[in-house]
Amino acid sequence: MTRVADTTRDFTDAELDAVSARQRRLLTTFVNEHCTYEHLAKTFDLPLGTVKSQISRARRKIARLREGRSPDRTR
Repeated sequence: MTRVADTTRDFTDAELDAVSARQRRLLTTFVNEHCTYEHLAKTFDLPLGTVKSQISRARRKIARLREGRSPDRTR
């Protein structure tokens, strides 16, 4: 079972608006419901790798916003 520890965070509307609808849905469910990646993959009928990558991309984009950097920068 894959589980990444994550503290409960308050995301601003701007941060959530910066990520795609799918990323937002996965990230908020992951954080608020304390779901595993596997559970999300089954619930949303997505490959496990897609779930992991979408959550990772959403986290990176929000981190860039919090650092005052462009959210669309790929690196």
